[in-house]
Amino acid sequence: MKIDKKDVEKLAHLSRLQLDDKAIEAMQSDMNKMLSFVEKINALDLDGVEPLAYMSDEVNILRKDEVKQD
Repeated sequence: MKIDKKDVEKLAHLSRLQLDDKAIEAMQSDMNKMLSFVEKINALDLDGVEPLAYMSDEVNILRKDEVKQD
């Protein structure tokens, strides 16, 4: 699927955005890049791969709150 100028104009209208021709071309290019990235992900064999809740296994160690009288 490719995004064309008409699609960007319709999305801009629905989003209440006013884009000039240069911005429409840039938005079209960016959206097509995003779609090609999603197509690459869809082509991968992800059977048995669990979705991530967090991007790393690191744990944030927080200190306990202590009430102090000054």
